[in-house]
Amino acid sequence: MTTFLENVAIDRLQAETNEETHLHSKQLLDLQLHRFENNLLSTFREVQRLTREINVHHNKAREIEKKIRDVKDERKQLENNLIRERRLIALFVLYTTTIELELTIICSTWELERLKKPVDLQKLPPEIRQEIFKMVLPQGRFTVSHKYSTPLHPDALAILWTAKWVSNEACPIFYGQNHFSIIASRNRSFLPRPVSCYVAHLTLYISRENSWSEVLCSLQGCKMLKRLHVILRSLPAFRGREDYKQASLTKLKFDKPANLSEIHVEVESSLNLEEAQSILHAVLKDGAVLKDGTCNQPVRLRQSERKAPRKT
Repeated sequence: MTTFLENVAIDRLQAETNEETHLHSKQLLDLQLHRFENNLLSTFREVQRLTREINVHHNKAREIEKKIRDVKDERKQLENNLIRERRLIALFVLYTTTIELELTIICSTWELERLKKPVDLQKLPPEIRQEIFKMVLPQGRFTVSHKYSTPLHPDALAILWTAKWVSNEACPIFYGQNHFSIIASRNRSFLPRPVSCYVAHLTLYISRENSWSEVLCSLQGCKMLKRLHVILRSLPAFRGREDYKQASLTKLKFDKPANLSEIHVEVESSLNLEEAQSILHAVLKDGAVLKDGTCNQPVRLRQSERKAPRKT
């Protein structure tokens, strides 16, 4: 009997233990179920969020597709406008080309009619006439051996004798832009007076055939003279005498042209005329010998530059 009761007690204890174990297991299961429900709820919320984002992206994609369609339509419209404008430009170019061709034909007709008439040189502007004279007139260095000789063939200067106004405009250009070498002759002015006022660059060869008075008087008439080069071949006559002392030349007077800025005086070959050379340089530069009797030293040229030019 005792053994039975012990067994019953053991079974009861064991049943209570099993019941506690089942209760604990149930609690664990309930906890796991609660966690699963929470996870499921979180997953459901995440799915809802992702669904909303997907909807938003779909809406954006639809908007982008709409913009792309609008851009394509606008591009197509622009291409159509461009084609239309190109056609208009082609028509405008064709129209302007036709007008230009017609104007060219009209101008050519007018030009032909104008060319049939002689050109009045005097009606051209002075600047254009001066350029024409510069191209027509010869340029260079020329030598004149006496008063009435010309430095080159008369045909080259024929334009100077066509009209008085042409001579008045062309002479300053011809005689002012060229360099002239003058070999003075006896009892003659080395340049005609109407011409001498235009000469700007001059080389003068003087000798005993000349006189100081005629040389200085002729140089005073060169109002536009800028550069003067005097070469003494021998002493010119002074006050009608050929035998005189070089110091007597200190009495010479000279009215220097306003534009004369460069003066050279030299003696040809091996003549002993340094005193006359210095006096002449002072007279040409200062108008007379200085009061103290001193003379500015002239510029001496190299021996190779002391050759007279060949007559033309």
